[in-house]
Amino acid sequence: MFTVRRAARYFAFVLTIAAAGCRSAPDILANLPEPQKQFCQILAKTGKGDLGSAIASLGPSAQFAAWHGQGSVHARNDGKTVAITFTPACPDPGTAIALEDDGSILANDTLGNSLQSSDFSQGMVVSGRFVKPVGSGAIAQFQLLSPVKFAQTNHAESPSVMASVFNAVTGQSQQARFCQILKNEPIERKRIEDEDSAFHQRFPLKATDLEGRKRELLSKMANDLYAVIGPSGKFTDWRGSMKVFSGVEETPESKRNHQPAKLGFAIAFTPDCFDQSDTVFSLQTDKGVYGSTNISSDSPLGKALQEMNPSQGKFTASGEFLWAPPPPKGGGMWVPPVDTRYHFYIVPNTAFYEGNYRFFVRFSQIS
Repeated sequence: MFTVRRAARYFAFVLTIAAAGCRSAPDILANLPEPQKQFCQILAKTGKGDLGSAIASLGPSAQFAAWHGQGSVHARNDGKTVAITFTPACPDPGTAIALEDDGSILANDTLGNSLQSSDFSQGMVVSGRFVKPVGSGAIAQFQLLSPVKFAQTNHAESPSVMASVFNAVTGQSQQARFCQILKNEPIERKRIEDEDSAFHQRFPLKATDLEGRKRELLSKMANDLYAVIGPSGKFTDWRGSMKVFSGVEETPESKRNHQPAKLGFAIAFTPDCFDQSDTVFSLQTDKGVYGSTNISSDSPLGKALQEMNPSQGKFTASGEFLWAPPPPKGGGMWVPPVDTRYHFYIVPNTAFYEGNYRFFVRFSQIS
């Protein structure tokens, strides 16, 4: 069973795709995300009448990310909210179901106006969560909607439609979208805490799972951030300030070969996001992640860093986020411990908790 929970929107972006920037439109069926394929396979076996089983395959959060299909957006007759319908693409068209919005998008705000002026006739990429099954369809809370053009014939294409969609965005940059998700987290956390406080005032003897809801919020935020970055992990031309730390480092390879230690640089890069905020957000290197991500002084980037003055001005950085590795074979823990609950490489209790988000990355260019 699914509990209907009225949740404030974490974020919603309208992404416009520049047709001239795409050599060929991605094939809608060849590039379905794995959860969407599994969802369709369950419906093919059980039928639309057992929609609950298909939704359960998405886990307790009932979230879906970068699902592909067809849909439409228009203002409701009352003029107050925007109506959204979305039909996820399935290899067997007979298993397709219709998702309808939860009525939380206002028609006359910035998002509602943008949605109504966007052309979804060629296709949709959407993210959100199921709220509840309704008949042969479902109610969903949509959190990201992207118009995109899908090809009608099969052809070889990039394995990540989501990445190609985000790379073709004209409007908010990758960095801006990433920052916006982080900005929305404390707002949503405050809403959850207020709801919990109001519940206790009405029912002082009843227990609630406030911490569980906040952990779920972090997981949802990580999924949204991952959707912005894409499976490649690459980020390009992010703007911000940085601190550079130098020191002599020994690597496992230098120890084995009895080579002298080399000078290396560690970087903490703070993207321009928050004017004044208690949120700590940085991209940084680490010498213990898949081998050192710190930068050798004799590398091209290391030589460039020696010519820079980190205390002055802003810098532009590119590189890639590091994803959490699979658990060790045979069970056990990574040493140092690795938090594998999220996509990003995170050391528990030190780099990813309320108001403190430090992501380990591998820098490729700084200028």
